[in-house]
Amino acid sequence: MFADAAQALYHENAPEVLSHVNAVYIKNESGQKTLSLYIDDGSFRWDLYNQQHFLMLWLKERHGEQIDVVKTYPSRLGMRDRHPFKTANSLDDQRKVAKKTITQGEREHIEKTAQSIADPWLKRRFIEAMTASLERGIKAEK
Repeated sequence: MFADAAQALYHENAPEVLSHVNAVYIKNESGQKTLSLYIDDGSFRWDLYNQQHFLMLWLKERHGEQIDVVKTYPSRLGMRDRHPFKTANSLDDQRKVAKKTITQGEREHIEKTAQSIADPWLKRRFIEAMTASLERGIKAEK
């Protein structure tokens, strides 16, 4: 039911959101039905919390599940390893793309572009980021 609501809310981005959800519980707490979500990323946790009224409405309208309260929690320790909704379409799996070898010309272009960065740490991180992007076939826009 929760995956259905997430699909309706996030459309093509639902697999990415669901890949960060580690557990979903519907509990009776003090006479109220509570939807408890454990999420391993603060940005997704914040967004799902802000969408709680949509989630409650969707679950009631589509599945007949009356939810009174939505609570979101940060996943900790071993719970972060649970991924009940993770699919092959998630961003984490897309990142496992085979690396391509970048050309000497591309490497020289990165070095030349980085010359204007004064901070050595920032310069090194820039070079690493640009190299990683090119190895994954991502071309930078000017």
